[in-house]
Amino acid sequence: MAQTLETQLINYDEKTATVSIKNPIETVDIQAFSAGMDLILSTNMYLTPGGSIVVIRCSRIVERNTESVEM
Repeated sequence: MAQTLETQLINYDEKTATVSIKNPIETVDIQAFSAGMDLILSTNMYLTPGGSIVVIRCSRIVERNTESVEM
């Protein structure tokens, strides 16, 4: 089962941008993760076509299961 850590960010034009990390560590340290997200906001690390990131909307772990179907 493949996992991805997705963080949705809102830019200056109020559009959503997503940063994805494949196969994140099992236990995410929430305080360290929040500090990293704050650093992204304070340093304008990401610039999107809609401008700088202004708000972190949400973060989530997404799991994908793939099952082949015989035909």
